[in-house]
Amino acid sequence: SDLWTRASTCVTRSLAIASNLVVVALVQGDVAKLKEALDCAPRCERWMWLLRVKINGEAISPLCWAIRDGRFSMAQFMLDDVLMIRADRESYFFGCQALWETHPTIVSVLAKEAPELLETLLDGHLWHSSSVEEGMVRVNYFIANLYGDPDKYNEVWESPLATLVLEGEPDIFTHPMVKKLLELKWTHFARFYFLCKMVWFSALLLLFMICSVLRASDCSFFHLRAALGLASLASLASMLNLATSQHLRSQSARIQLFLPGLKLPVPFFLANLWNLSRFCSCALLVITTLLDPCLHSSASLNAAPDSACAPPDSLKPDALLDDGSVPDAVGLMDGEYGYKALTAVVAILLWLQLVQAFSISTKMAAFSYTIGIMFQDVLHNLVVIAIFLLAFASALTVIDEKPMLSNFSGWTLLLMREVLSLDHDDLDQTSNFGGLLLFMFSILTTVGMLNMLIAQLSLAYESMADHKVGFALKHRAAICVDIESMLSLAERRKLYASLGFDKPVPFGNGDDGPCGGIQVFEAAKSVRGDPRYRPDRIIRFTEFEASPRDPWPQHQFPQDDGGSQDGEERGAFEGGQTHGVTTFKSFPPGSQPPPPRPDHDL
Repeated sequence: SDLWTRASTCVTRSLAIASNLVVVALVQGDVAKLKEALDCAPRCERWMWLLRVKINGEAISPLCWAIRDGRFSMAQFMLDDVLMIRADRESYFFGCQALWETHPTIVSVLAKEAPELLETLLDGHLWHSSSVEEGMVRVNYFIANLYGDPDKYNEVWESPLATLVLEGEPDIFTHPMVKKLLELKWTHFARFYFLCKMVWFSALLLLFMICSVLRASDCSFFHLRAALGLASLASLASMLNLATSQHLRSQSARIQLFLPGLKLPVPFFLANLWNLSRFCSCALLVITTLLDPCLHSSASLNAAPDSACAPPDSLKPDALLDDGSVPDAVGLMDGEYGYKALTAVVAILLWLQLVQAFSISTKMAAFSYTIGIMFQDVLHNLVVIAIFLLAFASALTVIDEKPMLSNFSGWTLLLMREVLSLDHDDLDQTSNFGGLLLFMFSILTTVGMLNMLIAQLSLAYESMADHKVGFALKHRAAICVDIESMLSLAERRKLYASLGFDKPVPFGNGDDGPCGGIQVFEAAKSVRGDPRYRPDRIIRFTEFEASPRDPWPQHQFPQDDGGSQDGEERGAFEGGQTHGVTTFKSFPPGSQPPPPRPDHDL
């Protein structure tokens, strides 16, 4: 019955679509017919003809239809038309708000199905003035919807910037629109919270170096280690609370495991390697505080003496050293090696976290991100080298090559020294066959894999050289989204309201334009040198009065213009020119009845 219902619905739609010119053009994939259909659209409804129609009682988006059918040229024309700024004597007509109201997930749709159209979408949110004022050019960024209204995006990880972080390519972050969006969030709140976080963990690192590295065996510094453990416990509780809340709200990334098709949901906070390293370092600091030898020695020393279980001499008060440190006898207690190993891991994690501080500088962030990407190639090669090492260690162990190296672990260590080119004197008595195995191993690892690794790193660095700025900006965007997700809804509303997106953005002195953006004066040299620079892309029709229900006049062009899809608008209307009625196929007010709304029930 379900199959029959779907089939009958498809037949009904097929019989009904001929009543709507936009849908007819969309089904045929004909951009020219789509233009003809829009020529009779009321100027106040032109966007909705492209954004939403109703067929047989069901609302359908022609834009999404074109994208999902792979008609990207038609989808590009639709985006260009919706985001074109037009003006008559009364007001400006800009479909940006209508686009976001009907397609709040447009960034996600384009990032997944048509990444090449993301730049078209972003270009439509920009406006450049054609005039230069004291070496500066007005640039309007209609950025409100890209920023993300907290009341519309209660979950930060569903906002447009978060979508670009999760699904976008690094190159898209070099677009002026995304750079301005990132600059707003970074300077408005993210930089302050990021620096506070870095100062906090730098203080933990400093305290750790004093009491756990430089004075590791001095029990007089145990109170500092205890304070470090309490601070780490507070940080751990805060991070655990955030990760738990994200998990309960299904804000999780799907991490691919070793088995194909098996993915593990991990909260976005812990999916970030920097946050995961901080979480692990705080957890290990709490554990090392509980395993501190001074804590256990003090507990043993303060225990009441008993004839059945008197403490050994090394644990008596007079056995402590003059400087208050724990003697070697206590150091030999069970678990002390594990304590030192955990402390060593904490030292590595705390120091590595300082690398993220490079995000403050774009150049340093690009360099650190490049190193991180190249590390993956290093890891892949090391895995292959480890397989070779274990294989040849097994073979040399089986042939019982040398009595002192007849065990598997001995040959494994010796081959590791061979990979690292360390000196060894244990190969003098190796047989011919054993020498052949060692020779083959050296060829495969030193000559083969390591040289291949060098070549791969060289190619990887060369290929990423042109994209490293995009990688760095994407990393900074991830930091902004991560910090914004920690803010309360009230704080986010306050930050959003302070940007003044509800005020009109002027196109000139006394010429107020649409709301939902900001205006910035930028250097004319840098603006005009950008390939996206289009001076005053507004199309103005001011020669006669018209009603919002009247269609827009259509400009007549020569037929040898190359047949570009949007040449009618981008060719002659750039530069904010005002066109006279002699160049229009005009539609005077009242000359024809308004066409029916496109979303009527067919």
